[in-house]
Amino acid sequence: MQLQPKHPPGRKRRKVRAFAAEICALQASGYTCEEIREALADLGVRVSRSTVQREAARHSQRTS
Repeated sequence: MQLQPKHPPGRKRRKVRAFAAEICALQASGYTCEEIREALADLGVRVSRSTVQREAARHSQRTS
């Protein structure tokens, strides 16, 4: 029997995990981390700019 995790590695409670691909795509399109943070806030996800930077870096490392 092998275990099959449902989520990628890391903390389950990361607020922006579901938006990681979109954050990377927006950053590649030229949006700043502050603009992305404001867009997330409009959705009700309150995070800091450094959180957006960190999630973008993590996602780009996973896809590379």
